[in-house]
Amino acid sequence: MVRAKKGLSSAATSNRPKTPNAPTPAVLLPETSAAHAAKNAENMIEFLHRTIDRDGFWAPSADLAVYLRQPLLSLHSMGRDEINAIWSTALVLIYCMAHLFDYHQYWMKVADAARAWLFRQPFFDVAYVDLVKRGCVLLNADPKAMLASVFSKDGSANVDDLLEPRQCGNWVELYLDTPPYSKYYWNKVTNETRWDHPSNPPAIAQPTPAERDAQLRTQALATAKAERLAMVLPMRITIHRKPYIPPKPEVRIHPV
Repeated sequence: MVRAKKGLSSAATSNRPKTPNAPTPAVLLPETSAAHAAKNAENMIEFLHRTIDRDGFWAPSADLAVYLRQPLLSLHSMGRDEINAIWSTALVLIYCMAHLFDYHQYWMKVADAARAWLFRQPFFDVAYVDLVKRGCVLLNADPKAMLASVFSKDGSANVDDLLEPRQCGNWVELYLDTPPYSKYYWNKVTNETRWDHPSNPPAIAQPTPAERDAQLRTQALATAKAERLAMVLPMRITIHRKPYIPPKPEVRIHPV
């Protein structure tokens, strides 16, 4: 009987988790009260402090997706691991600024480290305005407020100018609306699209042959329309009229 008890005891010991202090999976309380909302915020901030990389970023994870109220797939939508980390870190900063601002003293330190890491990444430095806009749409935040605060480089840029698509000549810089959110260029005159940036900036200001053809077609259509209007509108026809000369009064001489 003693051996049997030892066997049961050893079996029970072997079935125990090897890491009893491991964090439990993220679970959100229903925010039906201020206490539940505060508890969710506390758990998220603790999670952010615990999981931030020493370099200053958050990698996509199932728990992070739970705290951001997003499907895990949206955190992996960029395709490559390093870009997914940039995307996830940007989403964390947007969520904290939009929904956890009252607790900023608890996450501001890690937010500063994450912000510094983000602006050291070439991909983010080039496309951060578009990434911030997409993240704000996803998390129901104001892109102007984000670009003026946590994502502001030096505070001197005009936010309205940042939100306008960058343009050089007739080429407008845009991004795909779906993964992998690649950058492309659209010509607003010829409706042409291309992946690479036009290599000769001085030539962009001058119209290309395709642009000249499009402009000539536009001018020809405008001329034809004007000619048709001239045929049907009398006011467009010049009418030559002789000047009016009043008749001279007749002078009658009566005999004496």
